[in-house]
Amino acid sequence: MSWFMLLYMIRRTLRNHIAIQAPAWYKKRLSKIEDSLPFLSLASQQRISVQEIGDFYCAEYGDQITDIPNGKIVLHGRSIDFKSAGCIDWKIRIPEEGDHQMWAVKLGHMGFLCPLLVSGDDEALKTVLEVIRSFRRSVSVTDPGAFNTYWFPYGVSHRVLALTSGYLIAASKRDLPEEFKIEILEFLRENIAFIVDNIEYELGNNHIERNLAALCIYFSHATSVPDWIRKKLNRDIRHLLDQTILADGGQIERSPMYQGLSIASQSVWAETPFLEDSLKQDIIQKLSKARYAFSVLCHPDGKVALFNDSWHHEVPVWRGSAAPTGRSLLSQSGYARLATGTDVCILDAGALGPRWNPGHGHADFLSVEISLDGERLVVDPGTSRYNTGEERRRERSAAAHNGPIWKGYEPVSFLGCFKIGRMAEAHLIDDIELPCLTVAGIFRDDPGVLIRVVRHYPNEGFLIADIWSKNDPI
Repeated sequence: MSWFMLLYMIRRTLRNHIAIQAPAWYKKRLSKIEDSLPFLSLASQQRISVQEIGDFYCAEYGDQITDIPNGKIVLHGRSIDFKSAGCIDWKIRIPEEGDHQMWAVKLGHMGFLCPLLVSGDDEALKTVLEVIRSFRRSVSVTDPGAFNTYWFPYGVSHRVLALTSGYLIAASKRDLPEEFKIEILEFLRENIAFIVDNIEYELGNNHIERNLAALCIYFSHATSVPDWIRKKLNRDIRHLLDQTILADGGQIERSPMYQGLSIASQSVWAETPFLEDSLKQDIIQKLSKARYAFSVLCHPDGKVALFNDSWHHEVPVWRGSAAPTGRSLLSQSGYARLATGTDVCILDAGALGPRWNPGHGHADFLSVEISLDGERLVVDPGTSRYNTGEERRRERSAAAHNGPIWKGYEPVSFLGCFKIGRMAEAHLIDDIELPCLTVAGIFRDDPGVLIRVVRHYPNEGFLIADIWSKNDPI
């Protein structure tokens, strides 16, 4: 962790303490920031990224549009019936989720409100207000534990993305009731003030990325842009782009899921009117590479491979042009793909993640995922939880994946839910050393050297050869 991240981690700890011990002071601080910010406006041109983000939330929650008004919500495959949209328990805890309540955090995203907004129906808009009013009535930013669930900055960023995109799409279709506009605009500005004061510099990577995407989608459609906001976003996006988007377009945490979310963020930045021209050009160039990288990491069904921390229904399905037939390499990201038609193999041969925060990495070195004739055949187990415990550790272990391993030996030590002790990484073997339709990776560690070679035989399948060696053969 850099000194910069350490300072913000200390700041975060102080915020958590002060908000509880001096709630009036902390609320006053946020109110002061909020009063300095403009409201969302309908005067500016709606951007393509707004529709794309709205489409994603509608695809994820559209089938729940009749249940949500009755208080029934499905997140992460778990259905909970609150009986009424106005009676949601925002402080709900799922016992088995322990110290990282993923269901409650997802609930706080309020992504399920986006399809209701987009529908524009009066009853749907009434439900949106019921949910927002229930939230404001039953929880506070100064509640103990608020910053880990319903006021988690990452989750608040998703909330802004979902509500802003839904509101703008709805307003483009019809005149919205004045009472509705007043309440949702006040709520959005309150959330923006919180993000401005709590950008997650201490965590970096995808957290800051989502924070900045939320700020950009809002201020791109605001009545004005304060000069200090303009400077802040230009500086922070430049730094994040340089530090976390690799030369091949891959997001540095190497999660296919976060790669898809990164595209959404970069799409918002690319359309942000107040960013400097040179920065926007760099964003556009990297976004093109990021889209290609995402296509490499998706199967014929359009869904991501599940390497590292990944799961489905958290990220848009890939619907763009397919990755080229044959061999595709993401040299900096450490992924390789072999494909002919709907036969696809993806090989993971990269680092655990960035050294300053590798918390989303798994020891899935040299693991593969395979689809044959468009159907998934070999899959990575992905991620089912973020809470501290043995199951989280098991899901991240080499033994839980399908790469070659040394029996009884784990190359990475996982500490808690996101901390790492001992690090390790695999590497792709240069394609010029390999025959056509072949990819390979190498993993060097204390017990010796592991090599995996994958050869594709079109219309027949994939041949995987693993080599264990005490001495380095390359």
